[in-house]
Amino acid sequence: MTEEASYNANYLKAQEAYNIDQQKYERNQYLYSIGAISKDTLDSVQETYEASRAAFAALENQNNGAAPASVQSKQFLAQKDVYATDALRKQRDDMILRAPRDGVIGYRAAEVGAIASAGTKVLSLVDNSHSYVDCAISESDAAILSPGMSVALTIDALGTTVSGQLVYVSPAMDDSAKTYTARIALDESPKTIQAGLFAQGEVDIQQRADTLVVPKEAVLTKNGHTTVFVIKEDQTVEEREVTIGLLNDTEEEILSGISDGETVVLSNQDRLKDGMKVDLAEAAS
Repeated sequence: MTEEASYNANYLKAQEAYNIDQQKYERNQYLYSIGAISKDTLDSVQETYEASRAAFAALENQNNGAAPASVQSKQFLAQKDVYATDALRKQRDDMILRAPRDGVIGYRAAEVGAIASAGTKVLSLVDNSHSYVDCAISESDAAILSPGMSVALTIDALGTTVSGQLVYVSPAMDDSAKTYTARIALDESPKTIQAGLFAQGEVDIQQRADTLVVPKEAVLTKNGHTTVFVIKEDQTVEEREVTIGLLNDTEEEILSGISDGETVVLSNQDRLKDGMKVDLAEAAS
């Protein structure tokens, strides 16, 4: 009678624990589906539920004469140990950080044996196998650049020239800097290259032979008009409106407005007025 009473008590206790853990597991399944809890939390609840179900099933099987209570109890303990072992194995696996790709650790903020709380940045992984250069370009450059163009890049710190390809030009201007962003992917990344280095790039957009060009500092733009100051033979200056063609970092092409051989002013244009006489020696200095 004592053994039977003990069995009944254990049966009711196991049944109650199973029902409670089942309801808790189903509730956490819903919470996980809406993103309210993590997968680790759901797994922990599931492990408890599986253990309760195994314990209840072991006692239920005794009603069918499957095995004596002592044997069922040992089977339950063995199953419980399996779930406990799986839980410990998962905890061990969670303590191992695996990199998603090859690279070099560039930053580490943890030491061996230290405890890191959730959300703490432990290290950063640098992958220099596929490098790119982001640069700011002007409105005029953004209008004529397009993905696919070849670009020659000079890495200032290394003194190395590498080839690349323009892969992206931003469709909108940066409101703060008033520039557009272009991205150039390197065809090959030298092993000596490091993230954060500065580079200069050149791209041939269009070339014309025998064109008339002036230094960029000679060209003025105000009130929507582009002009240059020309020094005439009588040493007076004349402000002329010109049409600009192609340009680079130092020169601008003049399509109309001045002729080959004419002298233009390069500095102090804000002090000049149309028809003013100037000293050529002073202007040259």
